[in-house]
Amino acid sequence: KVLAPNPGVQFSGEVHLDERMLQIDGEPGCQTHAWGRRYPAAWGWAHCNAFREDPTAVLEVHSQRLGRGRISAPALTTLSLYLGNEVYQFREPWMAPLIRSDWHAGRVALHALGTRIKIEGELRCRPGDLVRSTFNDPDGKPFFCHNTEVAEARVTIWTRRGLLDRFRMWGHLTSRGGAHFEYGGPAPDSNVTWIQRE
Repeated sequence: KVLAPNPGVQFSGEVHLDERMLQIDGEPGCQTHAWGRRYPAAWGWAHCNAFREDPTAVLEVHSQRLGRGRISAPALTTLSLYLGNEVYQFREPWMAPLIRSDWHAGRVALHALGTRIKIEGELRCRPGDLVRSTFNDPDGKPFFCHNTEVAEARVTIWTRRGLLDRFRMWGHLTSRGGAHFEYGGPAPDSNVTWIQRE
């Protein structure tokens, strides 16, 4: 289950790293929680609320593939895009064929088609900008999470008024180093060399 009560908020305060102190004031951030009885067979998460063209825009993506061993279901992806007062949601089960996501080392590709909006996006980073963490499922099986907090993002948006109208280019949203994504599963990504130590 995923809950994102604050997809776009600003943070202020101090972060202490050994003898270093970082002061932040009005920096974009989010609050999202995912939980369940066990990890899915594979998952992905992407988020950005630091777009240069519109600081109020927010993109939130979740993807997961259920099942274990040789039996697994196709990946299901949900997407939310906040643009000013408009909110475009791809969250209902019947919308599953309308949205696709592809997760690889250092890259996430997105495509969503709705009645009023079409979205294509890409988030990417260098393999050296990812860190790998190991989690244990309740049954003790290890799962590997690969995360970056400094990805680049480019989202292209088309809109239309009704089903009989043609899509027209709305514009682009871009972020340089302000996007985040992670992907995980039962196998580590050998391209990711930074490993979080306990």
